[in-house]
Amino acid sequence: MSTPRLLIIGIDGATFDLVGPWAEAGYLPTLSRLMAEGAHGPLRAWPNMNSAAAWTSMVTGYNPGQHGIYGFGRTVLRGQQVWRPTTGASRRKEAFWNRMSAAGNEVGVINVPISFPADPVNGFMLAGMDTPSTRSSGFSHPPELADDLRRQGIDYLLDVPNLGVLSKSDPSRGARLAREMVDVRAETIHFLMTSRLWDMLMAVFVVTDRLQHHYWPYEDTPLDAPEWAPIRDIYCRIDSEIASLIDRVDEPCNVLVVSDHGFGPTRLAMRSLNQLFARLGLLRFDEGGGKLPGRILENSLHLGRRLVPQTWQRSLAAAFPRLYTRALNESVVSNIDWSKTVAFASPHGRSVHLDLCEWKNEDRVASVEYNQLRERVRSILLGLRDPETDKPLAREVHLREDLYQGPHLEDAGDLVVEWDFETCRDSLCFGDNGDRVVVRADKTSGPGAHWKAEHRAEGIFIAHGSSIRSGARTPCSIYDVAPTALYLRDLLVPSGMDGSVITEMFESEHLASNPVQTADPDEEESRSQGLELSE
Repeated sequence: MSTPRLLIIGIDGATFDLVGPWAEAGYLPTLSRLMAEGAHGPLRAWPNMNSAAAWTSMVTGYNPGQHGIYGFGRTVLRGQQVWRPTTGASRRKEAFWNRMSAAGNEVGVINVPISFPADPVNGFMLAGMDTPSTRSSGFSHPPELADDLRRQGIDYLLDVPNLGVLSKSDPSRGARLAREMVDVRAETIHFLMTSRLWDMLMAVFVVTDRLQHHYWPYEDTPLDAPEWAPIRDIYCRIDSEIASLIDRVDEPCNVLVVSDHGFGPTRLAMRSLNQLFARLGLLRFDEGGGKLPGRILENSLHLGRRLVPQTWQRSLAAAFPRLYTRALNESVVSNIDWSKTVAFASPHGRSVHLDLCEWKNEDRVASVEYNQLRERVRSILLGLRDPETDKPLAREVHLREDLYQGPHLEDAGDLVVEWDFETCRDSLCFGDNGDRVVVRADKTSGPGAHWKAEHRAEGIFIAHGSSIRSGARTPCSIYDVAPTALYLRDLLVPSGMDGSVITEMFESEHLASNPVQTADPDEEESRSQGLELSE
């Protein structure tokens, strides 16, 4: 008997906090049926709480220490304070579709984040959100595929243009553009899945993430309230499209529905760490407000994002890559006096980099000074409390080597904060009595200041097919998706992967007759070294 096809639908930022109640209320009949007839459970993304690290971890089965992608950009410290944007070319491990392609499978990949340039797979591929433009070399494989879409009258969209601005100036138009993006993405998927051969097809809807960032209602708003309509309508639209896609498959097919992380109300206190470090003498802001050219670049970047159409933004970034990178650098790490800074938090406050310019990379762990500084900063982070409730804000502060392993460990933040989203709000404090330092978040500027919601640790995982246990509850890790996908295509699973096949979701008879088979570690190491990827 032939191996069933595999259809994987990604819904960026989807959360069971919304999917569960809306499915039960009848808004999402397709997802409701897939969950009832198949397996489902929370997909733990943490510590990969941004889409770049999360999707890359999902499609490779490895942690960022192995695949090399921790975020949308890479902060280079130790005397070289720059921020370099990330693309799929930064990935240092093969995605599961590369492995399937190498094994002779016909594969299709559509809009997976951080996948530019498109891989030369046995099949077809449209790169994701890191693509400068749909006319960029590398957007599609084969290259003529982009022209095929245009000849079909498909005006493919990489992202929703200027949604953050529209959510305030014209929210109904922003919601309409989001719906149109779902329609265009679905039209693209329908065209390719019916006009091309495929054994595995993966397509991602990113619009849910964008809409939730900007349209999430005030906390504790009932899910049946009209304020949820823009987000709920998008979920309903995607649910309907999933049904249509499944109906188009006229042979046995396994279906996975996944998200890269969950969602919840914004906690601005997380973004206040650098202000706290400045108050504690660990970071020094440039008293002159930064050099004039840098300030001009930073302001131009923010203004351009507000006024320039999204398609032009990507084209301009591609045309002037060095200028764009410098503007991003000024936006992320500007106005800091690095000569007097030893601790720097990432823009969203999830990781902290320690920086003493005289350290060499190989000396860091062995350095007594480094370890003392790291423990001091960790103690500060563990001591953070809400100034109103006095409740601790961090569940734990992890050493990077406890979360990540691999040749790219040095690119990780030295400390990773596991925030408590139940206690964290808009302010933080450290110390007691006369030594108490209180920092209140700036709600008008800075990364994510205008977001209404942000990422949470648990996404969704739903599996449906003839070999899937009906009603099975399967909590799993984001690292488990790639090995499970390989198993569903009867392929070897590399033994070095951080994830494993989600065996709990399968019927016992299927597992008995189709045991998981792993690749030899030496063979996996050889394949990894054979990759020729460059930034």
